Amino acid sequence: MKSINQEISHLDPKENIKILTILEGEGLGTKAIYKDNTLFQTDGNRDYFAGLENSIKDIQKSRKLELEDRTLILEVLNPDINVIIFGAGHVSLPVIKLLKEMEMHVTVYDDREGFDEWAYGAGADKVVIGNYDELTKNIESDENTYFIIVTQGHSSDEVCLENIIEKPFGYIGMIGSRHRIRHYHERFLEKGFTEEQWEKIHTPIGLPIKANTPFEIAVSILAEIIQVKNTKVTEKGYISKIVEIMQENPEGEYVMATVVERRGSAPRDLGAKMLVAANGDFYGTVGGGKMERRVLDEAKEVMKTGSPLFHYHDMTNVEAWETSSVCGGKMRVFIEKM
Repeated sequence: MKSINQEISHLDPKENIKILTILEGEGLGTKAIYKDNTLFQTDGNRDYFAGLENSIKDIQKSRKLELEDRTLILEVLNPDINVIIFGAGHVSLPVIKLLKEMEMHVTVYDDREGFDEWAYGAGADKVVIGNYDELTKNIESDENTYFIIVTQGHSSDEVCLENIIEKPFGYIGMIGSRHRIRHYHERFLEKGFTEEQWEKIHTPIGLPIKANTPFEIAVSILAEIIQVKNTKVTEKGYISKIVEIMQENPEGEYVMATVVERRGSAPRDLGAKMLVAANGDFYGTVGGGKMERRVLDEAKEVMKTGSPLFHYHDMTNVEAWETSSVCGGKMRVFIEKM
């Protein structure tokens, strides 16, 4: 049987996963995994965690739970966003680079031979070369799929849009001038599509920041994607890189730092994580700066002792301003050996 931490690294968020961890009270650090609000696995006190199923079933966002005898953090895992870009041209390349900075999975489609090298060079995870009409008809998607349509000279934009508009998606953005978009809107409706479908398309793509250069356009596109993403419940402390590292070396020694309390304008949200390996390498972030360096030092201590501890950081005092911790706010980080 897998340990609970091994199980966590192989979870599929599409199954509606929630993780409870005891922060205060009996069983400090004990975890439980729920699938579809039913207890799946725990490393202790199964009866206690089974009794919390009804308490968590309607909670859709990570939060701290204050119960009579214990304090826990409930983490709601949501699927990673997968971005599909149609077109590997001059606009797509900075978009790919920015998306990878946000740790999103990026697939690029193009109908031109040789453009796969450009896309891979920018950081794309996968590139597919072929006919747009055939490729788009066979794409599988869900509500966490974000489509960006920027084909060469807009020659295949309409084909791509019309083949994906009835598939599930979280975002569709299509490039184009307002004049071109206005005329295509009419053709879109004439082809039998609906006004309701049209209103779900972000076009012209990107927030209106008067962008001109490819990089500026990419920034406007990413800003719009962030805006859409942050209106939905998409937080996930177990970012893909952390899960990947745990899967590659499941027997390795790790310490996990998790933000379990946040007040004011602290830099990271509840549930944000940083994984620290035995060799000192770390993945993810709990906020950066002097605070994160202290957490890394304390993670080394937890690695040695195996005993969990809390790091409390106040970014509202004079010391914080003098050491450039200017975000403000307060944070508490739970540091545990995995």
